[in-house]
Amino acid sequence: MKVGDIVEVNDGSYSLFYDGSGELVHTNGNNLRGRRFRVLLADAVLPVDNPCLYYDSVYEPPQPNDLMLCEVAAPEHILFTRAQSCNSVARPAEVAEKAEIIVPFGTKIVVIHIPE
Repeated sequence: MKVGDIVEVNDGSYSLFYDGSGELVHTNGNNLRGRRFRVLLADAVLPVDNPCLYYDSVYEPPQPNDLMLCEVAAPEHILFTRAQSCNSVARPAEVAEKAEIIVPFGTKIVVIHIPE
């Protein structure tokens, strides 16, 4: 998946969701079905829901999330999830292949504007 792709989430066991309220919370991919998200970052090492809560010596710990998405209908909704949990829906032709986002240490609020 590439920056700008539109995807639907089909799973999200260790996904984190930000709804604009000020905190990241665990979410289940089943709660996100039917909603479309735009890829903001791809192939990155991103936060994962607390793996220590679910880790058992029988299982491998989860890999970090690798996608940062924003909901198309509500861009303030940010989701950190895995590419393997998403299906591509569409990709606008004019979207750049790469984007660089630099967030200075100590920043409390980040606003990302995605032109249509």
